[in-house]
Amino acid sequence: MQFLSVIKRVVPFVFAVTIGVLIASIFVPLSSPAESFKSNFKSRHDCKRFKRELRELRRENIRLSMENEELRMTVERQSANAWERTEMPPMPPAPPAPPVSDGRVTFERVR
Repeated sequence: MQFLSVIKRVVPFVFAVTIGVLIASIFVPLSSPAESFKSNFKSRHDCKRFKRELRELRRENIRLSMENEELRMTVERQSANAWERTEMPPMPPAPPAPPVSDGRVTFERVR
Protein backbone atom coordinates (compact mmCIF):
# COMPACT_ATOMS: atom_id res chain seq x y z
CA MET A 1 0.00 0.00 0.00
CA GLN A 2 2.86 2.39 0.81
CA PHE A 3 4.49 1.67 -2.54
CA LEU A 4 1.28 2.49 -4.41
CA SER A 5 0.90 5.88 -2.68
CA VAL A 6 4.51 6.80 -3.53
CA ILE A 7 3.94 5.89 -7.18
CA LYS A 8 0.75 8.00 -7.23
CA ARG A 9 2.78 11.02 -6.17
CA VAL A 10 5.96 10.44 -8.19
CA VAL A 11 4.39 9.63 -11.58
CA PRO A 12 2.45 12.93 -11.95
CA PHE A 13 5.53 14.87 -10.82
CA VAL A 14 7.78 13.16 -13.39
CA PHE A 15 5.11 13.64 -16.05
CA ALA A 16 4.77 17.37 -15.26
CA VAL A 17 8.53 17.94 -15.27
CA THR A 18 8.90 16.12 -18.58
CA ILE A 19 6.16 18.18 -20.20
CA GLY A 20 7.72 21.38 -18.79
CA VAL A 21 11.16 20.54 -20.19
CA LEU A 22 9.69 19.73 -23.59
CA ILE A 23 7.81 23.03 -23.71
CA ALA A 24 10.88 24.95 -22.51
CA SER A 25 13.05 23.32 -25.19
CA ILE A 26 10.91 25.04 -27.82
CA PHE A 27 11.95 28.48 -26.56
CA VAL A 28 15.41 27.86 -25.02
CA PRO A 29 18.24 25.65 -26.26
CA LEU A 30 18.97 22.96 -23.69
CA SER A 31 22.64 22.47 -24.57
CA SER A 32 25.21 22.84 -21.82
CA PRO A 33 26.85 26.24 -21.34
CA ALA A 34 30.33 24.77 -21.88
CA GLU A 35 29.47 23.88 -25.48
CA SER A 36 28.18 27.36 -26.29
CA PHE A 37 31.29 28.90 -24.69
CA LYS A 38 33.53 26.74 -26.85
CA SER A 39 31.68 27.80 -29.97
CA ASN A 40 32.20 31.48 -29.08
CA PHE A 41 35.96 31.08 -28.60
CA LYS A 42 36.78 28.62 -31.34
CA SER A 43 40.48 29.09 -31.09
CA ARG A 44 43.04 30.36 -28.69
CA HIS A 45 43.79 33.15 -31.12
CA ASP A 46 40.34 34.70 -30.60
CA CYS A 47 40.78 34.66 -26.85
CA LYS A 48 44.20 36.32 -27.08
CA ARG A 49 42.84 38.93 -29.46
CA PHE A 50 40.00 39.78 -27.05
CA LYS A 51 42.40 40.04 -24.13
CA ARG A 52 44.70 42.34 -26.12
CA GLU A 53 41.76 44.52 -27.12
CA LEU A 54 40.61 44.68 -23.49
CA ARG A 55 44.07 45.80 -22.34
CA GLU A 56 44.14 48.52 -25.01
CA LEU A 57 40.70 49.76 -23.98
CA ARG A 58 41.75 49.88 -20.32
CA ARG A 59 44.88 51.87 -21.21
CA GLU A 60 42.82 54.30 -23.29
CA ASN A 61 40.33 54.64 -20.44
CA ILE A 62 43.13 55.50 -17.99
CA ARG A 63 44.67 57.97 -20.47
CA LEU A 64 41.32 59.71 -21.03
CA SER A 65 40.62 59.85 -17.30
CA MET A 66 43.99 61.52 -16.69
CA GLU A 67 43.39 63.97 -19.54
CA ASN A 68 39.94 64.77 -18.16
CA GLU A 69 41.34 65.40 -14.69
CA GLU A 70 44.10 67.63 -16.12
CA LEU A 71 41.55 69.71 -18.04
CA ARG A 72 39.35 69.99 -14.96
CA MET A 73 42.28 71.28 -12.90
CA THR A 74 43.18 73.79 -15.63
CA VAL A 75 39.64 75.14 -15.74
CA GLU A 76 39.48 75.39 -11.94
CA ARG A 77 42.77 77.33 -11.86
CA GLN A 78 41.63 79.71 -14.60
CA SER A 79 38.28 80.35 -12.94
CA ALA A 80 39.98 80.97 -9.57
CA ASN A 81 42.39 83.44 -11.16
CA ALA A 82 39.57 85.21 -12.99
CA TRP A 83 37.60 85.51 -9.74
CA GLU A 84 40.58 87.03 -7.92
CA ARG A 85 41.28 89.54 -10.70
CA THR A 86 37.76 90.87 -11.14
CA GLU A 87 36.09 92.94 -8.48
CA MET A 88 32.41 93.08 -7.95
CA PRO A 89 30.83 96.14 -9.58
CA PRO A 90 29.24 98.59 -7.17
CA MET A 91 25.60 98.03 -6.38
CA PRO A 92 23.19 100.31 -8.27
CA PRO A 93 21.33 102.89 -6.21
CA ALA A 94 18.00 101.86 -4.73
CA PRO A 95 14.90 103.02 -6.62
CA PRO A 96 12.90 105.86 -5.09
CA ALA A 97 10.25 104.91 -2.55
CA PRO A 98 6.64 104.89 -3.80
CA PRO A 99 4.37 107.67 -2.61
CA VAL A 100 2.67 107.02 0.69
CA SER A 101 -1.14 106.90 0.66
CA ASP A 102 -3.53 106.98 3.58
CA GLY A 103 -5.31 103.84 2.39
CA ARG A 104 -8.49 105.45 1.08
CA VAL A 105 -9.63 104.71 -2.44
CA THR A 106 -11.11 107.53 -4.48
CA PHE A 107 -13.19 107.21 -7.62
CA GLU A 108 -13.65 109.83 -10.28
CA ARG A 109 -17.00 110.32 -11.92
CA VAL A 110 -17.05 110.14 -15.64
CA ARG A 111 -19.88 111.97 -17.44
